[in-house]
Amino acid sequence: MKDNRRNFIKKGTSLAALSVIGLGSGISVPIDYNDSKSAHGSESSARKESKKNVQWPVTEGPETPKICMNCGYNADEKGMRRVKQLGVNYVIMSGPRIPWTEADLRSTMERFKAGGLTVINMMISGFNNTILGREGRYAEIENIKKSVVAAGAAGLPVIEYNFYVNRLTAGYYPVEGRGGSGYLGFNYDPVRNLPHEPNTGAHSAEELWSNLTYFLKAVIPVAEKACVRLALHPNDPPATVSHGSDQIMGSVKERPELLTRIFKTY
Repeated sequence: MKDNRRNFIKKGTSLAALSVIGLGSGISVPIDYNDSKSAHGSESSARKESKKNVQWPVTEGPETPKICMNCGYNADEKGMRRVKQLGVNYVIMSGPRIPWTEADLRSTMERFKAGGLTVINMMISGFNNTILGREGRYAEIENIKKSVVAAGAAGLPVIEYNFYVNRLTAGYYPVEGRGGSGYLGFNYDPVRNLPHEPNTGAHSAEELWSNLTYFLKAVIPVAEKACVRLALHPNDPPATVSHGSDQIMGSVKERPELLTRIFKTY
């Protein structure tokens, strides 16, 4: 399976990394400041140089990451205004049912544009047979291809997707934060051995790498031609196993070669 992983890293995650880092044509690798002070407690020369090069206040531009908020695909004027009032100009959202059409995407993007917001990323779904390697994945992938072409024609720059058998949401629990705000905590211990779900079964990492490689080989060329970047969302929560199935996108730490190959490619 090493070849499958190599293909995935080279063509899949490099695109995902680009969409996370920013939509500009170049990537700037941040300097490691873990040892930003010398033995005498003074700042390192790299740190000082970085401070001189930074222009404050930092503003968004073609080469900078975008601050985004999630917003509903069918958000009304009130919902869009709430995001705009927070000072956010870019939104991400779940897309419609596949296959997407240019007219539908363009209509939605123009509606948000009228509210002062740019739709920069949509989540695509509806290809479980592809994830599980089952009959019917050919038709699903064809719908994904059509959706990617539609996104490119409408001017949507990023399509996000998941590739896990199921989410281990049973381990989440509410946590109260400052001022009564709500957070989510996660406890893996009571849910690490949950049985697989009847409709999905249990799937190994080798199976999932193979299925993901099959998917990327079919879709990446279409995305490149359409000038659309694919962003693979990591397994959330990042548990090693979920309902008996391995999760292959649970940790970058487990695959240090991942980031190395991304930056070597670009």
